Amino acid sequence: MKTNKNFGYLFGKDYYQGYFDQNRSEQQQKTFFDNKHQPFFKETFSFNNSAPAPDNEFDLTTRYPGLVLGTGYGHGVKGVTGDFKIGFSFDYTTGLPIIPGSSLKGTLRSVFPNEKGAHVHKNASDTIKDEKRKYIRTILKVADDFDVDALELEIFEGKVNGQYLPMSKHDVFLDAEIVKPNSKGLIFGDDYITPHVDTETRKPAPLKNPTPLRFLKILPNVTFRFSFELQDGLLISATQKLALFQQILLDLGIGAKTNVGYGRLKPSE
Repeated sequence: MKTNKNFGYLFGKDYYQGYFDQNRSEQQQKTFFDNKHQPFFKETFSFNNSAPAPDNEFDLTTRYPGLVLGTGYGHGVKGVTGDFKIGFSFDYTTGLPIIPGSSLKGTLRSVFPNEKGAHVHKNASDTIKDEKRKYIRTILKVADDFDVDALELEIFEGKVNGQYLPMSKHDVFLDAEIVKPNSKGLIFGDDYITPHVDTETRKPAPLKNPTPLRFLKILPNVTFRFSFELQDGLLISATQKLALFQQILLDLGIGAKTNVGYGRLKPSE
């Protein structure tokens, strides 16, 4: 069976053409992303395996159970069993998984005291904000009077002393890309969630049998390269910003389902 090497296209379109192909067995459908369809990854990323990350970049590797991206995207067909029911994030051109720069920026800003977004509590307590300031100061190893709020504005809004910097002076958060598969040359795996929900009312029903929902994930021991265009600022240097971002990602992880262990990262070997 010939496999399209653009996995974004495969996941979104070819995958479902396979489901309605009478000549394709159910087992072939269910193993569309197994190791029989991924052997080219070892060759694809081999040129990056020993090359260290350049300035303004660092490499981090996924831990068990892996990494989940793009769950907000739609996927799954009603009436089809065994398919992936949750979306995933792919680069449009290469078809390879990416962590969008906007998601990376949001994750990093979430540890600062004045983060923005629909998920943020407008009345976040001063205690929480102070804890976040303390956390940033601890990573940077600076004095207790270091202005974390001013640093936040400088990094995430390009604003210094009440004035916006020209765009060429803003810090830029680029998409994170895979540079190394696991030891078997694979990057994809699958997993299931089993929500106990009444299918008619959509309300929690702890005594009902769960309906397993299959989803795609990045396997453990896959290495991502996180890239930025960082500027030396008034408060800290570009090198300090890079070290700060790396430590935040090691502490918090990234992606969906981090509360159950997904998205945890470790330094690349």
